[in-house]
Amino acid sequence: MEIQNEVDLYLLYSPNTTGDYTSVKTWTNLEKSIGILVPLVDDSWYPETLQDNSPNVSWTMYFYLVGAGYDIQTDLAKIPSGQNQFPPPQSFTLIQNAHNTSQIISNSTHHDPPVSSQTPLPTDNDGNSNSGLPGWAIAVICIVSVLFLAALVALFWVLRRYKNRNQNQLNAVAAGEHVNDEKLLVPDHVALTSAAAPTATRDISSSQQLPPPTQTRENEKPGLQPALGLHSEAHHSSSILSSTDALMIADTFRQFMRKPEWNEDLELNEKKE
Repeated sequence: MEIQNEVDLYLLYSPNTTGDYTSVKTWTNLEKSIGILVPLVDDSWYPETLQDNSPNVSWTMYFYLVGAGYDIQTDLAKIPSGQNQFPPPQSFTLIQNAHNTSQIISNSTHHDPPVSSQTPLPTDNDGNSNSGLPGWAIAVICIVSVLFLAALVALFWVLRRYKNRNQNQLNAVAAGEHVNDEKLLVPDHVALTSAAAPTATRDISSSQQLPPPTQTRENEKPGLQPALGLHSEAHHSSSILSSTDALMIADTFRQFMRKPEWNEDLELNEKKE
């Protein structure tokens, strides 16, 4: 049996459920090697023609594919007995739309508004945009402004640093002068106190080694007054001394007390008296 390379495609419609089919449209001698068919749906696909402005109608249609030149009625009659040679027709739904003439009439009687000129009129914004600065000029102005601000910040920072440096130098000079003044004042106090210390200590030692007085208290008062004056002066001078100066005076006092020449001086003074 020779294999056919061509087929026929039928568009069928069944007006009832008895299995009777009516051919509506046919595509014959279609090559199977192509394997695809792209038909255009038009009014010839529908069993009937609808009146204008009528509602839509849905149709149940069938596609039936048989060999090229084969009588479809013979094969369709064998479908109930199952002896048909080709597959039975395949159903699908097809929706038919009527022509809408009322919309066409309404569109024809509708008056279109006059079309205005498409040329836009110049506005104030357009004039301002045309007379404005170009983009490169705006960019240059922005860059110059940023550089100017950076220069101001740098100048302020330099001036502030210069001012701080001068202030630090003045503070250092003042601190140095204060230290020098303290160095000069300390020896003066030490010299004065060291000079006054031997006199005070000599008076104290002499008063301790003198024999007990035999005269009345009235005669002793004039002799004690100089010693009291020296003690007050020593106390006054020591009140302005620091702890270091006090230690130096105490050490000097100990050294003078330990010298043996004090005893010799006292003996000479007694012999003279």
